[in-house]
Amino acid sequence: LQLYDADNPVIADETNLLSFDDDGGDGLNSRISRPLSPGTYLINVSTINSGGGYELLVTEQALTLFTITLDESQTGSPPTSSTTHYYTPVLPADAAVAIDLSSDEFDTFLQLFDTDDPGSTDATSLLAFDDDGGEGTNSRIRVNLTQGTYLIATSAFTGAGGSYNLAVFEEQVSLASIAIGEPASGVL
Repeated sequence: LQLYDADNPVIADETNLLSFDDDGGDGLNSRISRPLSPGTYLINVSTINSGGGYELLVTEQALTLFTITLDESQTGSPPTSSTTHYYTPVLPADAAVAIDLSSDEFDTFLQLFDTDDPGSTDATSLLAFDDDGGEGTNSRIRVNLTQGTYLIATSAFTGAGGSYNLAVFEEQVSLASIAIGEPASGVL
């Protein structure tokens, strides 16, 4: 299943691909869940193996934005892998930021976008994403960001969701000078 920001199959390619999925629904079924701005889109239905009948259903879901500040953590609970919670952190200054999404109940998936509008998320606004960069199946993004407002998308990678904790904090970066030809040592 592929979703394009296009209304003509001839121009549907990786430059306007908004989302794709293989087995994100129940069993081997596909499911795409994402915010869309008003407009016309193209949905490509295909099979990896042998073909057969299918049913395509497009539904509207309520979208809620949560706010989160730097050096804060919040808990949430998306009920399924098709539910995404969105958070809008505001950075008052440039910072090295770590974003952790953790859960003991499900495999987390985390995305960071250079926008504060969930309807305008696409490959060009995606800054970073992570599945298992934290401990176990937890997600972690570490990135240098400039002052501004961003969008964090939290979801389950596959299967049912559950309770989670999202933390956004500034990482302390230490800089040291080193001269050419001089050795340096430290502890990590």
